[in-house]
Amino acid sequence: HHSLIDDVNRWMHGENEEGTSLLAGYTVKLNESKQLPLSSRLMGLLQAGASEDNQSEIKKLLEELVSDRHIVLWDEKRQIPVHAQDVGIGISQLLPVVVAALSEQATLLSVEQPELHVHPRMQAAVGDLLIHAAKKLNKTFLLETHSEHLMLRLLKRIRESAEHINPTLVPDDIGVVYVECVEGETRLIPIRVATDGKFLDRWPKGFFAERAEELF
Repeated sequence: HHSLIDDVNRWMHGENEEGTSLLAGYTVKLNESKQLPLSSRLMGLLQAGASEDNQSEIKKLLEELVSDRHIVLWDEKRQIPVHAQDVGIGISQLLPVVVAALSEQATLLSVEQPELHVHPRMQAAVGDLLIHAAKKLNKTFLLETHSEHLMLRLLKRIRESAEHINPTLVPDDIGVVYVECVEGETRLIPIRVATDGKFLDRWPKGFFAERAEELF
């Protein structure tokens, strides 16, 4: 679907209405092709050369060939198509997240570590993608993440909303839950978020406190 491809490309590497994107360096293109078997009647006619007698048959056989539509990654810097295995696992794993977030078909998405294998700037940008999909496209996300950068982007947008700088996200839009295993039992600990983008509750076992220890 071309409109979905356009939306995906704006977020993968381009401009969008939020003024931000993943700047991944890659976009996607839809290629359409037809395979021509070497032993086919059509190949024989083409090798023999088109004539007035066989032009109509060649046209008919061409129309009967099954079309194959497939997505390819496009390297925006080098302006060449590339294979998914050539661009690093981060892009390969992130692209399905972007497509699902922008697709009209999915409303509830469960994603494990959407930030995996991508650098910090892109991890933060994923936060803006999730906000866009949730607020503009009515998506609901269930995320498991270890990314401080993604979480800090969400907190930043909450703070900006309170300051009327960029009103996009409020505390009620997100639910932060710390999951830990104690003596074989899984415990879910809610972490409340204030309107200024700060946590109201302390993270267990110093989670998110390491940043302050390293900085100060």
